[in-house]
Amino acid sequence: VLDQPGHSAQYSPTGHLVFTRRSTLLAVPFDLRRLEIRGEPVAIADGLRCEDGYSPAGFILSRDGTLAHLPGGIVAERRRLIVVDGRGRVSEWSAERAFYHARVYSDPGGGRIAFSLTNARGIDEIWISERGKPSAQRVVAVPGADCGALAWSPDGKQIAFARTGGDENDGVYLQPLDGEGPPRRICKETPPTFISQLSWSPDGRLIAYGTGRTIG
Repeated sequence: VLDQPGHSAQYSPTGHLVFTRRSTLLAVPFDLRRLEIRGEPVAIADGLRCEDGYSPAGFILSRDGTLAHLPGGIVAERRRLIVVDGRGRVSEWSAERAFYHARVYSDPGGGRIAFSLTNARGIDEIWISERGKPSAQRVVAVPGADCGALAWSPDGKQIAFARTGGDENDGVYLQPLDGEGPPRRICKETPPTFISQLSWSPDGRLIAYGTGRTIG
């Protein structure tokens, strides 16, 4: 185990470990016989392509030291939300650009959406955006645990979400949107089980959810 934050590490024939931190490529001298880092890492390239807010950039390093990678930087930070009507006409939800995931969840009235955003530490938080407003508002953030698999209550006053931190606090939670108190757990899940999706019944009485198991 090397105490060096980074991802996608590969050994270079020049005697270095080459790895990435987000969109930056770094190299650090490495003693292959002792399996020890010698010195401090140095950035050797920037602007490698990152597809989302939590995955590091990738690259390929050949045996002779030739490096190949995709350019583009952190492209996910420039994502925007749009609305497409029944006739295929496109309009902008808001001017904000952020690390939006693949799914957003509309409230019953259609004027707000909830979604997960990945923060700088790679943890998913829950945010709400109102159409036409310049910025979204964070409503749930749990240190060290991802929050996702969202579902609106039928009256639009609460959000159900899954907390996944790999500990005894995991499960399904309810978050009031009026600012009255912290999230309240209504169902417990024990790791390595995780919650993959949520659905709230129209009468507000039931919440269904799907589960899976972490492999490895």
